[in-house]
Amino acid sequence: MSFEYQTNKIPNNQIKKYMKEVISSYDNKNYRSAIIMLHTIVYTDLYAKLMDLRDIYKDEKATKILSEFSKSTIDISKEHLLKDLIQKHYPKMLNNKCLATLENLRNQRNLCAHPDYDDSITGELLASPSKETVASLITDSINNILIYKETLGKNILIDLLNTISNKKELLSNEEQLKSFLQRVYLSRFSSDISKNIFSQMLRIFLCTNDAETNQNLDIIFSTIEAFLNLDIQNYSNIISDVMSKQEKNIINDRIQYIGNLLFEFPILYNNISNNSSLQKLKENTDISCENFNLENNLKNYFLFANSLSDHLATLLSENKEIFAESYSIEENSIIKFYNKCISEGNVHPFSNFCISMYIHSPHFSDADYRFDNFIIPYLNIFSKSQIINLITGAANNAQCYMRFRASKDHQMIERHWNEKYGINCDEINIKIKNLLEKSSKSY
Repeated sequence: MSFEYQTNKIPNNQIKKYMKEVISSYDNKNYRSAIIMLHTIVYTDLYAKLMDLRDIYKDEKATKILSEFSKSTIDISKEHLLKDLIQKHYPKMLNNKCLATLENLRNQRNLCAHPDYDDSITGELLASPSKETVASLITDSINNILIYKETLGKNILIDLLNTISNKKELLSNEEQLKSFLQRVYLSRFSSDISKNIFSQMLRIFLCTNDAETNQNLDIIFSTIEAFLNLDIQNYSNIISDVMSKQEKNIINDRIQYIGNLLFEFPILYNNISNNSSLQKLKENTDISCENFNLENNLKNYFLFANSLSDHLATLLSENKEIFAESYSIEENSIIKFYNKCISEGNVHPFSNFCISMYIHSPHFSDADYRFDNFIIPYLNIFSKSQIINLITGAANNAQCYMRFRASKDHQMIERHWNEKYGINCDEINIKIKNLLEKSSKSY
């Protein structure tokens, strides 16, 4: 008889590991050893669940049981004491099936572990349970005790949401958040329980519109991203399943978050490409929409092109006028766009995009921000022709050359050119001189 399917349902990974010893003893016909080890594991599992209730969920009943257990001087076995304390303070942990399994297991364990000292007995001094008895007790222990999820009492998801909400300042770093989730939650639970937590959290994020959820959207979304970063294969199908079942309930202002998710994990796109939310997303971010947002449009490139590089190239050739609008793109997003183009193996359109953003700046303040975030970090990747376009474009836009910082900023371009390409180029020298002369008048 194989117990692999049953043991995989055990939520505690340590208990699952211990059960392999029981199964090994059973497979090798060491039935007494299997029973004795199984008896130990069952009570270890109950104790571990009480510790989880105390340490993770601050459960008062579990805290009381463990405190009394550690201080007790009653002259009975530790296992018997633990069962009595649970029955007294936390009876729902031990239903009738659970109690019956514990009783049957205790009886078999006593027979296997204690010799029969009756000198009239001529057979074996230690009882040997049958194969069928051991198999039955293994099955009952798993089904009635080891996978009994309700022993965790408080809702795991609610505890998780409360914790990340209270600690969102401390968990703002992606690596810290992943480490926290893995250490405190995911390492303790089976794959099935982790999937259930992720599914519930995603549904709440997409479909719940209350004050508490709205205040914590960013940290919840970051937690969803962290789950996917830790094991995208385990959770990817859940995205399509939840979005399909909740298609009519997804809140409009959560739709862009779906786009953000697909930008980070494009592998998810094929599974949800037919979902109506993506059609809404496309309508909301298309260049023709009333409240066009360039940053969101670029994040949702997959709705318009095969790659971000292709999408940028199209925008640059067909819709240059959009760069003259006062669109603000966050620094972190610009970095992500750059890394995406690098991963696609075509950074040239990104370089042209950076230059267009700057030379079409509609205001002095826009030009300052765009020079800092689109020019300075990426000056080294610009080609000769792109730098010439940068200098020429800046010289044709007063918002670039008349601002207070213009001379200082544009001298930086001159120094970069001289260091990288030398100064013996009449064409570029004339263009730089023209730009610097215009920039000097900004003082």
